[in-house]
Order: sequence, then C-alpha cells, then structure tokens
Amino acid sequence: MDTVELIVVQESFQLSRVGVVLVPDFPAPRGWKSFADPVTIVRPDGARFDVECHFTLVHFRITDPAARMDSNWRVALTFPGAVKEDFPKGSRVLVRRSAADAVAGTAA
Repeated sequence: MDTVELIVVQESFQLSRVGVVLVPDFPAPRGWKSFADPVTIVRPDGARFDVECHFTLVHFRITDPAARMDSNWRVALTFPGAVKEDFPKGSRVLVRRSAADAVAGTAA
C-alpha cells in the first residue's frame, strides 16, 4: 500500500461509543461522507501496526462567538475497539493517497 503521512498525533481520547479519537482533526470538506480505510500507525519507538480508521464527521458544540464557522463540523480519525495507549503522542498516521485527498477536499 502506497501511503502518505496524514498527521502526527498530538493527543488521543478514549470515548465509550466511538473508540479512540485522535487530534489533530480537520475541517469538513463540503459534501463530506464518512468512510473507513486501513491505515498504518508508526509509534515513536518505531513499532508499526495496521488498523482500520474511521474518517468520521463529528460536531463540536463551540460557544465562543469568535470561533470560525468550520470549527463546529470536523473530520476526526476514530478507531473503534482500539485503546488510547496504542496511539502515544508523536505517533504518525500513514494513509492511502485517496484518503488524504478526501480529507483535504481534493478527491476526484
């Protein structure tokens, strides 16, 4: 699988109904459709593993009137069934080019 680096993990959260959610997230491109795709995680210690990632549209309730409009709807990388400890800060998330293009809003 030909991959590109999508993010370096800054933070991860364990949510009961969602699984692990990684930060950073992305502005949702117009017409976003959530999907799942295999990704490779490269931990800071060099260990690698493949896992299914859900590229999910999420809504954040932001009450700051100065917040940008695109701050409410975001694309988050989620991992149902995973545990937070699998994604330490500094881990790299490698994805297929098609997934990176979708997140960037440049998919054909």
